[in-house]
Formats: sequence, C-alpha cells, structure tokens
Amino acid sequence: MAKHVAQEESEAAKVLGELATRVESDKVDEFTLSRLEKLAASSKDRDWINYIYVMGAISAIRNDVDAVRKYYTQALDVEGNTFKTRFNFAQSLALVGKFAEAYVQAKAAETISPTSEHITGLMKNISAKMLDEMWKDMKEDTEEDLTRMCMMNFAAGEK
Repeated sequence: MAKHVAQEESEAAKVLGELATRVESDKVDEFTLSRLEKLAASSKDRDWINYIYVMGAISAIRNDVDAVRKYYTQALDVEGNTFKTRFNFAQSLALVGKFAEAYVQAKAAETISPTSEHITGLMKNISAKMLDEMWKDMKEDTEEDLTRMCMMNFAAGEK
C-alpha cells in the first residue's frame, strides 16, 4: 500500500504514515488499528480531513467497503474534489479489491494533478490488478461461456 497523502503533520497525519508503513510490512492487527484510530480521533476537531483519511484507510484494512465509501464521500462533500481525497479514496478502494472503482477515483485524481508520480504508480498498479482479475475470471469460464460472451459483444457491435 502506498502512503495515503496527508494534508499536514497533525496526529492524524502521522497515523496515516504509520498505517502505510505497517501495511507494507504486514504488521497490522486489530489492537494496532484500534490504537491508531484513537490517536487520530484525538485530532478530529483540529484536523477533520486527515481524521477522515485515517478512518477510510482503517476501514480498507478491515475490508469494510461500505465504510470506505462513507468516509471518502464525506470528504468529497466537505472538501470538494481534491487530489488528496481522490488519491486516498482510490488507494483504499484498491486495498479492498474494488479495482474498477479505484481506477475511476485515480483517473479523477490524475485530472486534478496529471504530473503526480504518486498517481501514475497507483494507476499502473490498479490496471495490473484489473488485468490479473480479468484473466483469472476468464480461466474459470468454460469454452461455452467465452463463446457466448464473444457472440454478445459481436451482436452489440452490429447495432
């Protein structure tokens, strides 16, 4: 997991960095998540947006897709269409395996900041995961399933 992008160095912002480091080293457990959640909550009133980013990231680590969407939708509603929110939303969605949604959020972030190295790497990672997922799905399909899909695509193209 690449680091989520924090607004500034508050307690919640520090927690984002620690979360990313722990996920990369596979040292995340529920006790740690609860501790980090409490740390971030201590700066909720002073640094609401980073608190929301932390909660979105923790929700992703807990594999709670609905909570991920809830937190980042709140961030978009309050902060507007910012690179940091779109990037972090994409990161969290990718972490829970929602690659198509993650790609949409990453594209939105890229539109805001097209030269960001962070977004370029994230989009490559998401695209690779989507491709892997597609091939995995195709390997599980029968020849009949694949033929039916090809015929449906062919018929759709004729209209």
